[in-house]
Amino acid sequence: MDLAAVLLITSVFLVLALILLTVSLMRNRGTARELEAALADESGARDRAALLLAIASAVNSSLALEEVLNVALTHAGRIMGAVAGAMYLVRTGKTEMYREASYNLNTRARGGMRKINEEPLSSALSAMRPLVVKLDEQTAPGLDTGGHPQHVLVVPIQRSGQLMGAMELYLNAWRELSEDQAGLLNGVASQAAIAIRHAQLFQAQEENALTDELTKLPNRRHLAQRFLQEMQRARRHHNAIAFLMI
Repeated sequence: MDLAAVLLITSVFLVLALILLTVSLMRNRGTARELEAALADESGARDRAALLLAIASAVNSSLALEEVLNVALTHAGRIMGAVAGAMYLVRTGKTEMYREASYNLNTRARGGMRKINEEPLSSALSAMRPLVVKLDEQTAPGLDTGGHPQHVLVVPIQRSGQLMGAMELYLNAWRELSEDQAGLLNGVASQAAIAIRHAQLFQAQEENALTDELTKLPNRRHLAQRFLQEMQRARRHHNAIAFLMI
């Protein structure tokens, strides 16, 4: 076999080896991309599970409504990439909602109260799902870090068809919600509704324990509780205290 034939055969083997190496690298890159996507999905699933678990734990372990609302708001905001957030609750017998929890909002930010029939809450209620709405300068609240968000994600909080409040997550850019994200936010709203209901029941029981059922006037237990509070206040400030019974 002459030198030319040897070189030709060697070249063919080198080309085949190069092709096989290229195919192998492409497969490895594809596998790496699939693995990264799977890890991203798994990370998202962990985040969603951690969010609902944290809220459920707060609901079951504490009757402090503010704590539960802050857990729900900050966790949901982190997962949705919100720059700020606020939670509004409907007060009994009122047609307005009042802000009960927030993060990264300027202390003088507009929007401490919401009418139930005002936008964008009205549209979110009509759609029966979370809704992203563009804000203008008149309705956008101020941020602690300066500036104003461009959009708001509104999540109605309902239980048994009754509106109990709403969560607002402020975004710097428009985003289309997937069904999975909408389901997650509805799960957060459901847990928040349970917490609100628990707090309402606890408040009602506390009021019943401290008032006379017939006259609705403060009872002996309420008197003893307030007397103890005033005694502690007087001792703390080194003041005198008087007690008058009629």
